[in-house]
Amino acid sequence: MAPEKLNADKKEIKIKNNFSEIEPDRHIDEKRAAEYLGISYKTLQGYRVKGGGPEFVKIGKKTVRYKFSDLQKWTENKKKKNTSQN
Repeated sequence: MAPEKLNADKKEIKIKNNFSEIEPDRHIDEKRAAEYLGISYKTLQGYRVKGGGPEFVKIGKKTVRYKFSDLQKWTENKKKKNTSQN
């Protein structure tokens, strides 16, 4: 197995372990949400501005939280069977 693939697999396992005990109804901050999704928090912020990202909760003027089950649902809806699918 190529070293790059091995490192990617280790990172994936580490991320899954970090999130394995989060209850589905728990809210997490945008940095942890981005880590779970495997994207930067700046990309996640862009989704909030432009649309197309997971649902979020805004508390006050600046505080944003994501319900863990909404993140899981959003990733499930992103699944594709081939590259021709939108």
